[in-house]
Amino acid sequence: MLLTPHDLMQLDNGYLESLTPEALRNVSKKLLADLKEAVDRLNQNSNNSSV
Repeated sequence: MLLTPHDLMQLDNGYLESLTPEALRNVSKKLLADLKEAVDRLNQNSNNSSV
């Protein structure tokens, strides 16, 4: 995960609206990567888990 729980707690509409377009893109990329990782973890089961 790229964003920590503390990072996520800091995100709100006001913060996002204060960002420059470039900074907003960077945060969006991190959120997208973390979301994809979270979905992958949720979809794992005993047949496809590497653990």
